[in-house]
Amino acid sequence: MAKPSTWVVTGDGSRSVAALATALQGAGAAVSQRLDALGIVIVAGSKTQAAAWRKLPGVAAVEADTGVDIGPPDAGVS
Repeated sequence: MAKPSTWVVTGDGSRSVAALATALQGAGAAVSQRLDALGIVIVAGSKTQAAAWRKLPGVAAVEADTGVDIGPPDAGVS
């Protein structure tokens, strides 16, 4: 089995973020964060699972997490 990846699931506003997170868990996602104010749920799972999550009611988008890091302007790049 492939190593789980982190995914950003954006809701379409038709469901609460809590309901969306519950539906994602029911579809095999491991929820790591809920960003209620943004309508986003951060989850872990496989690419195959991500394809299934896109079909859930209330989901606008499922995208791979790119791991953006915004640090101080003078911070070195690692």
